[in-house]
Amino acid sequence: MRVLDYVKYILADPEMPDDFADAVLWGCTGYPSFWIEGPPIKCLTKQLRHAKRSLARGFTIDQIHMGEDKILPRRTG
Repeated sequence: MRVLDYVKYILADPEMPDDFADAVLWGCTGYPSFWIEGPPIKCLTKQLRHAKRSLARGFTIDQIHMGEDKILPRRTG
């Protein structure tokens, strides 16, 4: 399985264009390195699942890359 096929598998979109899967891979994960929390495939899977949730909530790849999807809005009142 190619890594882009794995991205499509985790994001549950087998028809996803390769260029979008590539953007998710490079923009939303630590691929091909930068994993410190265990085996690389577990870390990649965790990051892809996070990206899937954030994309579903309407965040862009750039916002996920910058961590803007993790910033909680201020509570008022």
